[in-house]
Amino acid sequence: MFKIFSKVVLLIMFFAAINVLAGKVFENRLNYQIILPDNPTKVQRFAASELKKILGRTYAKAIVLNGKTDEITFFVGFSGNAVIAGFTNVPPMKGKFGVFRKDSKFLFFGEDHKNLDPVSSRYNSAGTLSAVHYFLKKYVGTNFYFPGDKGYSLSLESQLVFKGATDIPKPSFEVRGVYHSSREFSRKELNIFARRNLCNIPFWGKADYSYYYYPEKWKKRFWKTHPDYFMQRNGKPVCGKYPLHVPCFNNPAVIKQTAADIISAINRKPSIRVVRMFCDAPINQCHCARCKAAPERRYCGKDMNQGEEFYGFQKKVIDLVHEAFPDIYFISQSKGNSYSNPPKMVKMGPLFSVEILTRRPSSLSSYSKYVELVKKWNATGVRTLLKSYPRYPAFKDYPIMNPKFLQQYLKRFVGLASGAYRSDLSRKTPYAFCARGQFIQTRLLFDVNADVGRLTADFCRFAYPGAEKEMIAFYDEMERLFSKSKSMWDDPLMTIYYAGKLKKAMSLLDAAAKKVKKDSIWFKPLEAAFKKFYAEAWRKKPQIDVLRKAAPIKTIAVPMLKTPINFKDKVAPEMWSGALKEKFYPSKLYKNFQKSLAYIACDKENLYLGLVAFEKYTKSLKQTCRKNHSGAVWGDDCFEIMLVPAKDNSRYYQIVVNSLGVYRVLFRKNGKQCRVGKAFKVQTRSRIAKDRWLVELKISLKQFDSDDFDHKWRFNIFRTRAANVKQASGLRIFGGSYHNLNQYHYLTWPKELEQEKNFLSKLKFW
Repeated sequence: MFKIFSKVVLLIMFFAAINVLAGKVFENRLNYQIILPDNPTKVQRFAASELKKILGRTYAKAIVLNGKTDEITFFVGFSGNAVIAGFTNVPPMKGKFGVFRKDSKFLFFGEDHKNLDPVSSRYNSAGTLSAVHYFLKKYVGTNFYFPGDKGYSLSLESQLVFKGATDIPKPSFEVRGVYHSSREFSRKELNIFARRNLCNIPFWGKADYSYYYYPEKWKKRFWKTHPDYFMQRNGKPVCGKYPLHVPCFNNPAVIKQTAADIISAINRKPSIRVVRMFCDAPINQCHCARCKAAPERRYCGKDMNQGEEFYGFQKKVIDLVHEAFPDIYFISQSKGNSYSNPPKMVKMGPLFSVEILTRRPSSLSSYSKYVELVKKWNATGVRTLLKSYPRYPAFKDYPIMNPKFLQQYLKRFVGLASGAYRSDLSRKTPYAFCARGQFIQTRLLFDVNADVGRLTADFCRFAYPGAEKEMIAFYDEMERLFSKSKSMWDDPLMTIYYAGKLKKAMSLLDAAAKKVKKDSIWFKPLEAAFKKFYAEAWRKKPQIDVLRKAAPIKTIAVPMLKTPINFKDKVAPEMWSGALKEKFYPSKLYKNFQKSLAYIACDKENLYLGLVAFEKYTKSLKQTCRKNHSGAVWGDDCFEIMLVPAKDNSRYYQIVVNSLGVYRVLFRKNGKQCRVGKAFKVQTRSRIAKDRWLVELKISLKQFDSDDFDHKWRFNIFRTRAANVKQASGLRIFGGSYHNLNQYHYLTWPKELEQEKNFLSKLKFW
């Protein structure tokens, strides 16, 4: 970046004195001219063209500056003429942009990424262009609402008032952007729209090169020659699918090989500036002697909870890469327990970025969990930015309209995370649903305290002239619906946008249609998209009503059996005398729903669960796991039983069992996976019939604390179908979301257990 020191200034002045071409006139009109450097960059050239276009459309007569019509000169980027004009003491502008004035002369200047074409990429800094757009917005009165040439308003013949010598803004966030992929506008139009709204996504916020330990690559290269490169499990090297894909983190040769590969990639492609190591996938641990003895291991849980050694390994690789390329940045994966547990033993430093995945937002969420995670990562010296919000991967093309919530969300991260560059727009979402949100998001990222109400009114005046009042009310109603939702995991047509709740919004839109001026080009796309969505909501209402009534949260009283169930008999849970029978219900609309049943009971010592999965494709059941306590059982056709004995949901047992009766137990406390595994015993038996598969579980109650039985538990069971290829993504049923413990049912124990407390051991696994 430019750093103007006295010697440099003297050289430029000398150059300007002997070369009259130290800057060239790009535009000379009325009482102003635009000057570019001799060999302008793409950023400077486009900035000058934007200035020329807007000024040309705004002014038909001489511009008035501070009450005068003197000749005005606009320098777009540094040139020799700009130095001669007196711009000799401009400070370094790393990460900044600003407008500088000397009498009636202006300089637009900021940090520009080298060789950047600002209209072909939304990434990297274009500070000079931002300076021009900032000037046009703040001083000329231009406002940009939509992409395209009809998406902005002008303030004709506005007088310029610029009394100071400089205006270097301090945005609320460094990373400012909106996700844009739309069928209605080209990528170029969307990039220009983002630039016009002062969006800036620094290069360190996204990866240029990803280095993953794909088994097909590493195994092909090193399996025969360097088996010690691979993690060890049960005394043997392993190289398989996730979570068995990573190498041995404590082998110095692996560290050197990884660094060498990355350095080679950079040599082949010098444009690489940011490297990402590891994809968003679970990771198991190496069991070799060196890894077991590593000091990092004392901070790690078992297998997928190993942030310390995971990032310690990356830091060693990074240090080696920096010996060859000291300015290369790295960026982390954004899922898994490693990501959720920043390292304590190493400081990753400012050349490392972490995207904070805040999941799906809830208007009622405090986001304290993610705020604390940002703070923990910041303590390691890294850069942090927000990845998920306000992106809604599950909401498809629904009309998300919630800028008031967005403001409150962003306020939680001011001064912590660097910003965000995603939004609710996807390629399938009508742009009309997202337009106001994108307009306001760019302004909040620049000034998080901006008046959202005023911005909405401003937007509606431009987009829907004549119907501003009705459209403001329409947007307020859509956000009100959003703010009433307690969870973002359910189908919005079942909760937020249930058909009956949309009547008021539709009536407001109908009222606006009667008042909006005929020359409004933005109202009709919104009206058409919303009517289509409204019709869909009503078309699906009968099915949605079935789902809404099917599985409300309730209390399940576990019955006490007079006679314990004999596990030596034939598998037939439907024959359990005295057991409670519960149906499974879909939480979404599925074309090929297969019903399931749960039988629940207990005696004085055991909990019994009998599960019946009706299935048309029993010959295709996925049964990859055949050993208890190992493997991703949840990827098979399976049931997942969630037992939450803690009042505050701070710990829970997750028992996963497939159609073979193979099971695995996971235990979590305070969001972290803890050791339990083989210590927690479950007796199972299973049977596969022509049209169903059945599994029975016997769980000893001695494995829980005696005081757990003093209160209600949270409880749920889910089924994952993997047999039918058409539903391979998994069908989780029995009400609510697997992830949302607040939607679980309650489970109460029979009073007879109160008398059996003395027989319940106080074994603890945490």
